Amino acid sequence: LTKTNVGLATLTGVNTLSGIMNILAGSLEVSGAGLLTSGSVIVNGPTAVLTLGSTTQGVGAFRLADGLVQNGTLSAASFGMENGQVSAVLSGSAAVTKSTGGVVTWTGANTLSGSIDVNAGMLVLGGAGTLTSGSVTVSGTATLMLGSTSQSVGAFRLAGGAVDAGTLTATRFGLEDGVASAQLIGSALLTKSTSGKALLSGANAL
Repeated sequence: LTKTNVGLATLTGVNTLSGIMNILAGSLEVSGAGLLTSGSVIVNGPTAVLTLGSTTQGVGAFRLADGLVQNGTLSAASFGMENGQVSAVLSGSAAVTKSTGGVVTWTGANTLSGSIDVNAGMLVLGGAGTLTSGSVTVSGTATLMLGSTSQSVGAFRLAGGAVDAGTLTATRFGLEDGVASAQLIGSALLTKSTSGKALLSGANAL
């Protein structure tokens, strides 16, 4: 299924699709009993919008290459974040990967429990935006921008890049290389175990 123009298409049926769903332009809206697909979903266009309304959707691999995902709740077998905005609630135990140079902004009160790997570009938290109760890794030249939010995660690993602004609590902190200007708080163990340089510049309350 492909959405290719600037118009609005609305799905309200209890669909049983299992193929790929590609949203390249315009808006695809799901409402009522509407369902997406058990296959993969790709949002890939500067004008592309996936609106989930008040629905809860479970799909295969989900990829945000560019565009907006708003309203509702979305779980997936995996989440690939490249560029764009998500205000929908992301849920489930799937891994999240941020692997390209773009900027992705989350503003939804997510209920994720899987790992988040930010290894390129920027992942920005705003509004009610929430990370995961699972592990978070920042590496390469990536930036995790917490904004004015307070985040509580599982194991946190800074292997490169930066974690900026906001406050961060974790079950443990592993610092290898990079810059942490966010405020690190809590009673978790912090370990520096590699030859790289890690810089702490936040008003930490460890």
